[in-house]
Amino acid sequence: MGIYTFRVQGQIYHFMTDLQPKEKEAKNLQLYFHDTNNEIENRLTSSPRLSKQLIATWQSQCDYNKPEVSQVAALWVEGEENGEHGRRNIQVRTQKYTIMGKSLENTKCVSVREYYAYKLQIRLHDKSCLLLFGRQLQKYIVDSYIKLETQRLAFYRNQQQELRQEFLQGVVDAMASGETSASTIGRRVVLPANFIGSPRNMRRKYIDAMALVQKFGKPDIFLTLTCNPNWQEIKQHMMGNEETQNIADLIIRVFHAKLEQFKNEIFGKVVAHTYVVEFQKRGLPHAHFLLILAPQHKMYHAEAYDEIVSTEIPDENSNPHLFRMVVKHMLHGPCAFCGVTTQDNDACPAYRRRDNGVKVKARGAILDNRWVVPYNPYLLCGTGKTYLYRALLANNRLKGHIALAATTSAPMAKLSGIEALDDLLRDLMVTEELFGGKVVVLGGDFRQTLPVVSNGSKHDTIVACDGNEYSDEDDVTLPKQIVMEESEESEGLHTLIEYVYPNISQHYTTIASSVNRAILTTKNTFVDQINDILIHKFKGEEKEYVSFDETLDPNDQGHYDDLLHSLTPNGMPPHRLILKQNAPIILLRNMNPIEGLCNGTRLFCKDFKRNIIRAEITFGDYAGKEVFIHRIPLQPTTGEGYTVPFKRTQFPIKLCFAMTINKAQGEALDIMGVYLKEPIFSHGQLYVALSRA
Repeated sequence: MGIYTFRVQGQIYHFMTDLQPKEKEAKNLQLYFHDTNNEIENRLTSSPRLSKQLIATWQSQCDYNKPEVSQVAALWVEGEENGEHGRRNIQVRTQKYTIMGKSLENTKCVSVREYYAYKLQIRLHDKSCLLLFGRQLQKYIVDSYIKLETQRLAFYRNQQQELRQEFLQGVVDAMASGETSASTIGRRVVLPANFIGSPRNMRRKYIDAMALVQKFGKPDIFLTLTCNPNWQEIKQHMMGNEETQNIADLIIRVFHAKLEQFKNEIFGKVVAHTYVVEFQKRGLPHAHFLLILAPQHKMYHAEAYDEIVSTEIPDENSNPHLFRMVVKHMLHGPCAFCGVTTQDNDACPAYRRRDNGVKVKARGAILDNRWVVPYNPYLLCGTGKTYLYRALLANNRLKGHIALAATTSAPMAKLSGIEALDDLLRDLMVTEELFGGKVVVLGGDFRQTLPVVSNGSKHDTIVACDGNEYSDEDDVTLPKQIVMEESEESEGLHTLIEYVYPNISQHYTTIASSVNRAILTTKNTFVDQINDILIHKFKGEEKEYVSFDETLDPNDQGHYDDLLHSLTPNGMPPHRLILKQNAPIILLRNMNPIEGLCNGTRLFCKDFKRNIIRAEITFGDYAGKEVFIHRIPLQPTTGEGYTVPFKRTQFPIKLCFAMTINKAQGEALDIMGVYLKEPIFSHGQLYVALSRA
């Protein structure tokens, strides 16, 4: 099924001379109307080489229902069949049409495009029979377009004086000079740059596209938008028993409307874009987009691609709609499995296609992730938070409103911070309305962990969040297939380490295999224990950095040296920092956010100096960038409860073979283990831990 194919040969219409000859001799079409009693003689006069007998034979075969007299007329008067006498006069009336806001009654003429645009328009209370003609409508549209294009070509042919026409050499001169290309012989008709498809038009588009690249850089996203005849906007405007292949006019209108919406900032701020629209064999349009993003929204590392592109079959239980869309539309030719997204030297990514055992039956075959065409979950009606936020921001900014993005994890924000925002907006807008009368979207996953309250009880944590008490949750029993068999504590931990980091002492000399895996646990004490075990197993020469700890009161320095060296407050590096080349580390402070050095940035060590560590960022917008980390003075946060105030001068980093569950929020890991030496102590920790992979 699909749109029909029409082929046009020659011209769609011809200019005709008057039906009555101005001269004595009739020609062409005039022969059918002028002096029909002597038609054969007139034809012989026009073409002496013809045979009189042949013309008579042809005329006898072509005449059907030939009248007995030369002139026939009929007048039908309504009502006379009953003996009535009607009014025998002919009335000629003018009819008023409105085209593109213009009245034909007051307009001398309209263009071909305006005329057919009016004829093909869909009106709420005017059901045009023309739009119900099915295949004949398609033929009508094709004929109309050819007329329109012919008119445009004729116009430019007559405007060559304005377009700097060229007179080329004649045929004889061309042959004498050895010219072999027929297109360079004769008089050339130059089409202007605004004529779509002309050489000048194509060259202008090419130059414009290259100018965009020269100013804004190479395109970041290549994206295809395909028209779907089952779109709701198409279905709701179909009349009667129409079929989609017969409503090309409606399909094009809906596709164009979606094309305009598609230019919005779905993937971040777009500084430039270019696209081309093509038509499939079924007659459906599709557009190929090249998007150039602003520097702060560009994808500098492989992990950023996974945020907007997926090549895997989604989970049917958690997102059934997206699952149906992918199975129905996004399965095509096979590719190889790929454990992680990689990026080559030409910045061309190979998307992640994990061999996770997920298979579906489609088109009579069993298919897995190798058959999935790269897609964007949001554009396939997915409901990811990031895509939803960006869509809301883009839609409001497109309307001219000011839209700001503050945080995407409202459940983790303390109640006092949200209340402070409410007070600020009320003061600025001089009103007592909630949030100053402004629309504020509070989103996030309410199953994730709540704000951390040091040494606080369950009641303290809930009060810091939203102030509402909840009933105790039931115990959770984990499936046996994801739980290790019971054993001694030390033996069980080493088994877990061997599962997440197999043969680490031999094969982990590079970071490529370890950055997408980690062990998650509840407290920093367990994190330090696991990191110490792994750094000693990690291959390479150890490099130890010792901190300089000093009390804020110089008089206490001599009494508390040993005590200060034994302390490792939350959010601070240890006194003895042991590292190895290629070992993964995590930044504990905002050192230079503009350059990507923020709290939580993951890196790996490349080289060690006395007071400088050279490292490379592994994730985020600045992945692959080499940075230098130096020692800085650090102090425990207020409220830690240390009796001796002190500061520590050390590199603000920590090993991250293991990390706390809270720190892992927002991370996506390929392989992970969860170490629960003791039960979880905060709302949502188990959910966060098990949902990182």
